[in-house]
Amino acid sequence: MAKKAGPGRPPKNIDKILLECAYKEFADKGFNDASLDAIVAAAGITKPTLYRRYKSKVELFEATATRLMDEINGPSPEPDRTAPVAEVLYQQALLFDRRQRTPRSIAMMRLLVTESRRFPALARRVRTHSFTSYMAPFVAYLEWLNTTGQLEIPDTLEAAITFTTLAGGGFRRLLGVKIAEAEQQVRLRELVRFFMAGYAPRTPPAPPP
Repeated sequence: MAKKAGPGRPPKNIDKILLECAYKEFADKGFNDASLDAIVAAAGITKPTLYRRYKSKVELFEATATRLMDEINGPSPEPDRTAPVAEVLYQQALLFDRRQRTPRSIAMMRLLVTESRRFPALARRVRTHSFTSYMAPFVAYLEWLNTTGQLEIPDTLEAAITFTTLAGGGFRRLLGVKIAEAEQQVRLRELVRFFMAGYAPRTPPAPPP
């Protein structure tokens, strides 16, 4: 818990402290049951200090989810175009799996799934942000595979979404299903094999006799 600040003098890094305290409260209790009183007490500030930054509980929730999204969806490295395609895809699958399996990532997804009807615009923003930053290098790599004829992918963005979702284990993660590391590596190798087979270039039809 943050140390109590003096009257009218919130700590210099109050925004970081406040959003972290808000994250813990929202993740533990959900939007409806989360208490602003508990959040400001944990952050060591007053409600007027909170309202100078966020006008409502809704605005605080959106800021909390956005901060967590930025933390999780940091820039991804550019795939190595000189390496074998299967190995590059496997390394990408490992990256997506690691990012989606962290406790904070799972907590964020649970929050967004639970509150998606209340915050549809926020859910769409999170989805769009993921595709335009976190997954952008992977989408560009798939486009390169497509243009060089190594794979045949009609829609590279949708292919990237499918690959990322499968790499992360889908709802198994949200349900708390534990997957052993060795089992996960086998599953990701199978995902790569499945993905490459599904988008393998089609054999041109034979000319008529």
